[in-house]
Amino acid sequence: MTEANPAHWLAFRRFASDEVVAFNHSQVQILRELSPGRDIVHNYMGFFTEFDHHKVAEDLDAVGWDSYPLGFLDSFRFSEADKLAYARQGHPDIAAFHHDLYRGCTRGGRWWVLEQQPGPVNWARHNPAPLPGMVRLWTLEAMAHGAELVSYFRWRQAPFGQEQLHAGLLRPDSEPAPALAEAAQAKQDIDRLGPPGAPPKSVALIFSYEADWVTGIQPQGQGLSALWATFDCYTALRELGLDIDILPPGAPLDGYALCVIPFRRSGRDRAALRQPDR
Repeated sequence: MTEANPAHWLAFRRFASDEVVAFNHSQVQILRELSPGRDIVHNYMGFFTEFDHHKVAEDLDAVGWDSYPLGFLDSFRFSEADKLAYARQGHPDIAAFHHDLYRGCTRGGRWWVLEQQPGPVNWARHNPAPLPGMVRLWTLEAMAHGAELVSYFRWRQAPFGQEQLHAGLLRPDSEPAPALAEAAQAKQDIDRLGPPGAPPKSVALIFSYEADWVTGIQPQGQGLSALWATFDCYTALRELGLDIDILPPGAPLDGYALCVIPFRRSGRDRAALRQPDR
C-alpha cells in the first residue's frame, strides 16, 4: 500500500486536532487560575483547517484572526483573473468570510482582528501596496461584522529581522506610513457611527472542520474541499445581498430563514441540525 487507509487518516486528523484542543485547554486553565478575570483569546488564520477551531474556542472568551486580504489572495486558490483584478484590494469575500466564520466560533459571538494588514507584506509571491483607503475600509468592514477590536500588524516596521520588509503603521524611522492616517480616520468614523448592534439573522451557513478533513482524504476530484465549497456558497449568498452567519453543526437555527449545508460531516450531523423557523 502506498499510504494509510482513509479511516486511519481521518482518525489521525481527529487525534491531531484533539491534541491542540487539549493543550489549549490546559494553558487556559493555568491562566484562569493565576490571572483571573481577564479575557483569553487566540489568533486563528485564513483558510486554515488543521484543527477544529470551534472546539478550541469553547475555552476562550473571544477568538481573533489575522487578516491579510492581499497576501491571502495571492497565496490561495483564486483565479489568475481575480488575482489581477483584486491585486491591491483583495477579493471582496476573503475578510468577510473569516469575520463571519470566527464570529460563529464562540457562544457569545465575541471576536477580534488581532493582525490587520496595514501595507505590503513580505511573505506572499507578490506583495503590492493596498490601494489608498483600503486599510480604512478593512477596519470599518471588521467593525460592521461585529469585531470588538482591530489591531494592526504592526505598529512600527522593523529595521532588521526576517519581517523587516513587512509594513507597519510607522516606517522603520518612526515616521508615519500611509496606513496611520487611515487607521486614525477609521477611528473617527467608528466614533461617529456608534456601535453596529447585533447582526440580523437571515442565513445560517454550516461549516464543519471535520468535513474538510474528509474531503481532503483521497478526494473524488482534485481540489475537492468542504472549506472552499463553503466559501463558494458564501460568495453566492453575498452576491444576493444576504446577511450570513457561519455556524458549526449542532448550532441553534431558530430565527433563520434559510440554512445552507455545503458538506455534512456524517449522519451524526443530520440529527444535530434542526429545521430553522420560517
